[in-house]
Amino acid sequence: MKHKIRLALSLAVLLSLSACGGGGGGDAGSDQAPVATPSPSPAFNATSSEGMWAGTTSTGRDMVGLLQADGTYWVLYTKAGDASVIAGAVQGNAASNNGVFTSTNGRDFSVEAKSISDVTVNANYAPRSRLDGSITYYGTGSKFSFTSTYDTAYDKRTSLQALSGDYTGNAAVVQGTESARLTIDISGGLSGRSASGCAYTGQVAPKSEGSAFALTVTFAGGNCANGTDTVRGVGYLDPDSGMLYGAALNNARSNGLIFSGKKSGFTPPVTTGTVTNGTTNGGSPGSSPSDSGCGSRGGPGYRLKNGKCASWADKRAGRT
Repeated sequence: MKHKIRLALSLAVLLSLSACGGGGGGDAGSDQAPVATPSPSPAFNATSSEGMWAGTTSTGRDMVGLLQADGTYWVLYTKAGDASVIAGAVQGNAASNNGVFTSTNGRDFSVEAKSISDVTVNANYAPRSRLDGSITYYGTGSKFSFTSTYDTAYDKRTSLQALSGDYTGNAAVVQGTESARLTIDISGGLSGRSASGCAYTGQVAPKSEGSAFALTVTFAGGNCANGTDTVRGVGYLDPDSGMLYGAALNNARSNGLIFSGKKSGFTPPVTTGTVTNGTTNGGSPGSSPSDSGCGSRGGPGYRLKNGKCASWADKRAGRT
């Protein structure tokens, strides 16, 4: 996901919003099978802005938005010029109808600036096509614009079988970022520990619509910035890279967490496509995407028929 913020929008799921606390536990290294092929998602409101949106901002950042059927949204964004670093997330509730998306209670959790700011979000959208708009900060009136396109990866539901496994990555809170690990079992139970020793447990549950999953995490106190709070939010597992992304907040929306981590033992799906001169558009017949010699900042890419490389996020979004 060059745009899924291989993010930083690299999409946050759970992990210890420890005060710069994260890392340690959960054995990574089990031999996990490739992410299972998800089942089709049930139809959702065809006139709403619901879905997953990948794009860029006028400040040079990659962004990914998860907009849910109930109006709740998360927009994760990367560091300017570096799509591998999560810089923060904007969260709130919105009304969307007849191509207009509006939110007056947005909150920007900037890991980069170590601050929380209230914002408004205004955008225009074409269902399952594009979502373009701006985010404005209360008080200062400063704002930035963004453009994004619909990511069809949202159209497939995620299973507990696909989510189960060990993940190693980074957990971010307003106070900072550190390495962390977490394990999800086949029943959706979650446990982990950050580098500073913050332990946490929780639960994940695939949503009835789209590929996102609900996330709940309870912290064990000690080094955890969230103390013993419970945070709730949303996450996403990228089936092409094995990257897990998530974001969650406490009830007061005063702290939370952003996480991105790679699944241990993940094997990219085998490329499929038409055969041209003995090779497919993703490499040699039967090869994995990594065999194509292409790569992106968020994981392996694939090779087009003209010999150029492209990212899987571009392919899903119809940009190649």
